[in-house]
Amino acid sequence: MAWDRKNHHNDYNSRAWRATRRYVRSRDAGLYFRCSYYGLAVHGAEVDHIVPVSQGGTDSQDNAWLLCIACHREKTQREAQGLSGFRPKLNPDTGWPMVELDWLELIRKRNAELEVGV
Repeated sequence: MAWDRKNHHNDYNSRAWRATRRYVRSRDAGLYFRCSYYGLAVHGAEVDHIVPVSQGGTDSQDNAWLLCIACHREKTQREAQGLSGFRPKLNPDTGWPMVELDWLELIRKRNAELEVGV
């Protein structure tokens, strides 16, 4: 099922989702996980569902991360086309695609470490 702006507008204004957004922005300290991993400095952040609700994801804090506006737009457009993930980022020095990681696994590992205070 594709993302539907009309049906999700009210969900994104719910008290629960607003609380999740506040928590994620605090937890991630304003760092855009994907871009910061690649050493890219970007401005503007949006909280995104790692696994889209339309694909069985939840509004839980563990299923949310910060993305820069460009990454969020790209991910949402690809999901609307039935695709997943991102197009590879290009290394600015070489022009070669950089390896994409299993972002869901990285986020889960990071969240587990935060819970135990590692």
